[in-house]
Amino acid sequence: MNETEQILTHVLGCRRVDLYTERKALTSQQKERVDRITSYLKRGMPLQYALGEVDFCGLTLNIDSRALIPRPETELLVEEAMHILFSISSSGQTVLDLGTGSGNIAISLAKFFSRCRIIAVDASENALSLARENARFHAVTEQIEFVHADMARWLKTLPDKTCSMIISNPPYIPSGQLAALPADVQQEPGMALDGGQDGLDFYRAIIAQAGRVLTFQGHLLFEFWDGQDAAIEAMLRNDRNHTWNVRFLKDFSCVNRVLAAQLQTS
Repeated sequence: MNETEQILTHVLGCRRVDLYTERKALTSQQKERVDRITSYLKRGMPLQYALGEVDFCGLTLNIDSRALIPRPETELLVEEAMHILFSISSSGQTVLDLGTGSGNIAISLAKFFSRCRIIAVDASENALSLARENARFHAVTEQIEFVHADMARWLKTLPDKTCSMIISNPPYIPSGQLAALPADVQQEPGMALDGGQDGLDFYRAIIAQAGRVLTFQGHLLFEFWDGQDAAIEAMLRNDRNHTWNVRFLKDFSCVNRVLAAQLQTS
């Protein structure tokens, strides 16, 4: 859908096809809402923030400037996680969602895979407040434990063999490139974008603890930025204490976007 169609389907609460098969004049209240959203966009606000919601994995999530806007590419990450979870016969899996933001990953997994327990971590209390709102709306609060913490420090406190899966779409934009991002992206929280000098700080922190924290044959899943695949794979290959089976999944542009690694040593 184009921008106008997204605004109208949101305000009218209808499908795209209904815009053309059931032409109806906007009420004064609906027109006021359309005008208000349009004014936000003219001021550079991202469309999803202006609408106050985003579709992700078939779920409608509240979204605002407290958290990064979920992207379609991240659905590939969630789909791979669900494929793995459904292939594991045992119940009671524990999943760590590091950098949960709006809660989109954790809530999607909880909604579609009721047998898992999820620990969702974020350094931003504002983001966690939004994630909790979304979890309540989708009735999955009992499955998800939200933790306010710096993920790098928090991981070091976990006991060995804590979970069977770690999933993360961490901040991955190199600090020096933040200013060159599109204007609407720069409206999103900087801490959800800034991955350090080379964009890889959070991958290093997670990989440093992942082999210890995961159970035998546990899974590590990452989303990453264009061209970061080789560097992240090298981190896993250079792990002297653990052996990993690494594979990549491509996005809609046939570019490596998701890493799925399985721990091969106990």
